[in-house]
Amino acid sequence: MERLDWLESETKDRWINFASVSMIESIREIKGEISTERRYYIGSVPAEAQRVAYSVRKHWGVENQLHWLTDVAFNEDQCRTRIGDSAQNFATIRRIALHLIKKDSARKAGVKASRFKAGIDDTYRARLLGFV
Repeated sequence: MERLDWLESETKDRWINFASVSMIESIREIKGEISTERRYYIGSVPAEAQRVAYSVRKHWGVENQLHWLTDVAFNEDQCRTRIGDSAQNFATIRRIALHLIKKDSARKAGVKASRFKAGIDDTYRARLLGFV
């Protein structure tokens, strides 16, 4: 929806490049049970169906890939940190570590093996952190 005159200007001003509000409805069937889910998006792209669908797919592709990597390499789903900001802090540290490992152009092993190596090899860890 590009006609945004119904939205208060104060609300519109909170988002940079605010251009549209879109709704995506997903219908899926799992073991004979059909479920419908609606998701709403505030976007910086015009409300053209193909363009919105492309943007949403790209967003979720990145999100799913990142989540899969952090879960497989860092066992993120098993983390039970709950006090204060600790869950967010640990998630940030995991993403920094993932970035450093993926940035290593000499890496031949997977992310999980590289993470293990960084935990036991001071020289490798120092190289990842840019100290060497």
